[in-house]
Amino acid sequence: MPHPLMPCPPFRNGTDAPASSAPKITDQTENILDIREYDVPYHVRVAIDLKINVGHWYVVRGHGVEPPEVRLLEEQSDRPEPVVMAYDIETTKLPLKFPDSNFDSVMMISYMIDGQVCLCVCMEPLYSEQRPPFSELDIM
Repeated sequence: MPHPLMPCPPFRNGTDAPASSAPKITDQTENILDIREYDVPYHVRVAIDLKINVGHWYVVRGHGVEPPEVRLLEEQSDRPEPVVMAYDIETTKLPLKFPDSNFDSVMMISYMIDGQVCLCVCMEPLYSEQRPPFSELDIM
């Protein structure tokens, strides 16, 4: 065994690299089995792999610790009506900062569920000058 500080002699092929008798694979695409994006969440990846799509009816049966059985109901042709919910919260805040609940106040919360709009307004004074009171709001 050579001493660890002594240089190794060249290989039999006259170079510093070992000779390889195995055939070289130049096209590595043959070794790719599946492509997966790193930023796709797990539940989305499962839905893609199991072909679970939005707007269809399914029967799902759980079997303890085993994966659930998911079966598409093809005879159910009526598509479910989606319920849309959106909201917005307006607060006071310092310029270029996120709101902080320790000293910022909520001025208004508005939300909509399937086209029905609700507006919740904070009536305590937020400004130093006097503002006129709110009258009935027309949101159309």
